[in-house]
Amino acid sequence: MGMDRGCVVGIALLLAISINAYGEEPPSRQPLGKIVYVESQDEFAEINTQATKGMLQLLRSSDEGVRDKALQQAIARPNHYAPPVLFEISKALYADDQPEEATYWYVLARVRAVNDSSILLDETAKTGLLELVQAFNKGFSDYAPQHMDVVWTQMNRAVNWDRANPPAYDRRWMALHGMQAIRSGLAAKEGRSRERGDITIPQQQWAVSDEENRVDMLQKMKAHMPR
Repeated sequence: MGMDRGCVVGIALLLAISINAYGEEPPSRQPLGKIVYVESQDEFAEINTQATKGMLQLLRSSDEGVRDKALQQAIARPNHYAPPVLFEISKALYADDQPEEATYWYVLARVRAVNDSSILLDETAKTGLLELVQAFNKGFSDYAPQHMDVVWTQMNRAVNWDRANPPAYDRRWMALHGMQAIRSGLAAKEGRSRERGDITIPQQQWAVSDEENRVDMLQKMKAHMPR
């Protein structure tokens, strides 16, 4: 599968298509805010988001049959898609009056998004997590306060699944949200040279970071459980 040279404009393309439907522009040229097109360059152009972008398109299709088929495909292979797809699954299940399953997918999406943001070196990219939560929080926030026992059960289920299933997607996806990605694209557009840099902490540290996040999220959730 080829790498994806996405459009980087303030908020990464991946976040844009997880929140908004495609406009008239093709996926690689989707404008956000001011219309300033910057192609991902150097190490950022190597971030592969194709599978996630393709699934998001299907999940947001105007054709109900296409959406339903995509939903089943995404649920069957969740490890192959970045968290925006998991958030989209959750949204669809809340709308379909399946709140317990929807809560599982929402919590799993948050666990994975937190883990993925934590390995990034560019702190500005981590605001992508807030963008996703704000976009997809409504179903969970409406349901959770009166069903904390369900939330606790689904949180444990999500953490256990995440622990047992290392991601099969490119975990650097959220880096496209950050200023380093934008500066890289602007430098190339303006003909300026720049040194390639690391996007994440060393990969051998990812597992430790992930487990610290899981433990921290469980502890914080437990603290909010009714006594």
